Amino acid sequence: MRHIVQASGLIPNGFVIEDVADEAAALTIMVRAASKTSRCPACGATAQRVHSRYRRRLADLPAVGKMVRLLVCARRFHCDAVLCGRRIFAERFDDAVLAPWARRTARLDHIVHCLGLALGGRPAARFACRLMAPVSNDTILRVVRRRGCPRFVPPTVIGIDDWAWRRNQRYGTIICDLERRRTIALLPDREPATSQAWLSDHRQIAVVARDRGGGYAIAAAKALPEASQVADRWHLMENASHAFLDAVRKSMRQIRSAIGAATIDPALLTHAERLQYEEYLRREEENAAILKLAADHTPIREIVRRTGCSRGLALIAPAAHAQAPSDEIILDYAQLLTPSEQEPAMERSPQIHEVAVTSADDATPRQIERLILREGLPTRRRHYIQKARIGGHKLYLQAGEYPDGRLGEIFIDMHKEGSTPCALRAASAAIRSTTFFQVLRTA
Repeated sequence: MRHIVQASGLIPNGFVIEDVADEAAALTIMVRAASKTSRCPACGATAQRVHSRYRRRLADLPAVGKMVRLLVCARRFHCDAVLCGRRIFAERFDDAVLAPWARRTARLDHIVHCLGLALGGRPAARFACRLMAPVSNDTILRVVRRRGCPRFVPPTVIGIDDWAWRRNQRYGTIICDLERRRTIALLPDREPATSQAWLSDHRQIAVVARDRGGGYAIAAAKALPEASQVADRWHLMENASHAFLDAVRKSMRQIRSAIGAATIDPALLTHAERLQYEEYLRREEENAAILKLAADHTPIREIVRRTGCSRGLALIAPAAHAQAPSDEIILDYAQLLTPSEQEPAMERSPQIHEVAVTSADDATPRQIERLILREGLPTRRRHYIQKARIGGHKLYLQAGEYPDGRLGEIFIDMHKEGSTPCALRAASAAIRSTTFFQVLRTA
């Protein structure tokens, strides 16, 4: 079946072709309006009397691989309406064909608008040149701004998260309408107060999808107390994958043993995997040598000299493979303590055992005693301040205590440094007896 293409089908509706000029770079088509009348834009009256004619140059959709230029013979009309203030007006066309003062046809302008929405300024301009419809990036942005955005529909289900203005330096907040899959707001920062102010202006929101951080949770709870807060799918999958990979990474030795793949064939590995495997074997051999020497009660300094490893590795490797300590081991060190001091020592038994194992024969009773007697002060504790003046210098002596009344810390603050206060501070800082603390509290 043969299809006959009319020449008039290549131009917008409402025009008639008068002449065609085929040039090397473009196809120029001379057209005129098919109608003999036009409506006045001021009063709407139909005018037939022509005042004059002029030429309008328009860009249209490309044809046969060339740019198309329309040379329109437009007319000016007399408005014969008595009450109309406009006497002469330019010919108007349908807005779906050609807008007033436009330099492009409506169908080409629609293509430019779609390119701007899809690609942006410069990428859309480069792609338009490939389509034989050259426009600048500024023109594309003006078309997008002129047509504006669709009517804003108040959202009921939103997603809120942070985004980077500049990575690792400045972050903002992005809010999306999850029902329409559209970004609706960009906030300048990710402070809870900024998000709370925006959410307070949109009380119709029923569901807030957010990450698992606390900032947006606080903002949503204060601004929308009745809205439901849910964890968004991306963060759930990301957190779950991280947790799974971390668990697998920590249990790879047991996993290989369970599936019978404890021995790896190097021939099946890639070059990068083979390098990692060789490094793993080297570390395992080095750790085995350190453990053997530590089991023979070799001093740390001698282990470092023989293996060439760092002192930190020689200390960590035996502690990582040490067995859990028993209560009898700790009681051997803490048998001379009072009952109130033995309880915190038993709670820190893993730390005490680590010192004993890593130090081997070098462990001294004084090291174990210091670790047993170490007890952290509570965050909220009683303290006393005593003001004194020595040699014209102001001195403040502060002491903190444990819940049971034992002395825990001593600080000396001075308004002005001097030799006498410095000597007193050095001497007083060494005093840790309960007798001194009782005297201080009485004073």
